[in-house]
Amino acid sequence: MLFFRWWILMLKHHTDAMAARWPAFSPGKQLMMVANELNRAGHWIAKGDPDEVRLCYERALDLLWLTINAAKGFPLLRELCRAKEILLTLYSTTPTERNNSLLQAGLIALNPES
Repeated sequence: MLFFRWWILMLKHHTDAMAARWPAFSPGKQLMMVANELNRAGHWIAKGDPDEVRLCYERALDLLWLTINAAKGFPLLRELCRAKEILLTLYSTTPTERNNSLLQAGLIALNPES
């Protein structure tokens, strides 16, 4: 629980209220919300606006951290942490539409509901 409280202080774009509600969402819905931010990022990559892409990735990272904290079960947790590392790599480099789409598809594939 200490980790959760520490990350809440680090959330950049989401409020404490969202963090409190996040565990109530199903894992599939959580993944779809993260994938939605990646979809927005893909839109901005195509338009050539790196600042907007960065903001989308920051929001996606917030949601992914909340999803990791709410994850139950080691296999999903492991894959979510891998996705976080990939997202951090995309954030720190110039992302391509292909890499963005691959990460988005990978996240959606983690849960049959999504």
